[in-house]
Amino acid sequence: MTVPPADVVIAGGGPAGSSLALRLSQKGVHVQLLEEHSSFGSPSHCAGVVGVGLLDEGSVGHLARRHVVNRLSGAVFISPSGRRLVLEGKKPAALVLDRSSFDRALAEEAGSSGALLRPRSKLIGASEREVVAKYQGGKEKIQTEVLVGATGSRFTVARLIGQRGEGVIPGVQARLRGVKLDPSKVLVYLGNSVSDELFGYVVPLESGDAIAGVCSSNRAYYRLRHLLGLLSSYAGRFKILGFEAGTVVYGSRTKTVEGNKILLGDEALQTKPLTGGGVYYLTISSRIASQCILRYLERGEPLSSYHHLWRRELGREINFGLRMKRFLSKLNDTT
Repeated sequence: MTVPPADVVIAGGGPAGSSLALRLSQKGVHVQLLEEHSSFGSPSHCAGVVGVGLLDEGSVGHLARRHVVNRLSGAVFISPSGRRLVLEGKKPAALVLDRSSFDRALAEEAGSSGALLRPRSKLIGASEREVVAKYQGGKEKIQTEVLVGATGSRFTVARLIGQRGEGVIPGVQARLRGVKLDPSKVLVYLGNSVSDELFGYVVPLESGDAIAGVCSSNRAYYRLRHLLGLLSSYAGRFKILGFEAGTVVYGSRTKTVEGNKILLGDEALQTKPLTGGGVYYLTISSRIASQCILRYLERGEPLSSYHHLWRRELGREINFGLRMKRFLSKLNDTT
């Protein structure tokens, strides 16, 4: 089935795709936003910790303000031996967002601005000016000037332009109730028993709720249960409300644009290697992508400048994070 054409088709309705859809639709660009799940913002698989700089990112930052559920001014680092290092500032250094409601609000705002929201639509192929999506068991063909890949660790569009799926770490987290924690500090558990890749985290929310999670290449769920055991000796008894699973990605792309195809967010590996976080990075990158796409549509300027522009703003931090990650991976638990 052929559907109405679009100026831009965005594959992936997470915060990367939705933030770009919002920016473009506010400029009058005809956008179709494809999301394989039945609703936007679900399922949730993120702790929601973001930098305070996100609030300065225009309309995206304005929406984020409405979904802040906590502010963090410090952290407690817990070593494998149980020793603790407490760092604390006078002002909030990070925010905790309700990611489900924030992601859903981003998509809804994009829809209100004119973007066509397409839940239950999954990109399965593309040629130069046409994309093919799977929808309710059938196939749809959509004519478009630009295709944006924001499919996260599926890397659907990345593979179309010859970029491999790499640096994918499985993650699992639990939602907790009745946790006795300082609400201003996140807990960071270090050591191989918790994670063989990154660390374990406990993010306090409001009213005694918290999110505890682990990203690990092997036995992530087992390591999370171990983390919950450590937490019970630190913060008392609590109730587990449920579990969520997902992935974080890290690495560096040699290219994030080819012809009329652009990569954004996790698909472009626009994430922090030491934490797996990416909301602030993808917000910056979606701003740059929207500017490049507008120039392409209005003046025919090539999209190739996109890769250089976002790398100029974020590349140095990402490269430093990759070097630090390699260094830390060589340290044993005793060190």
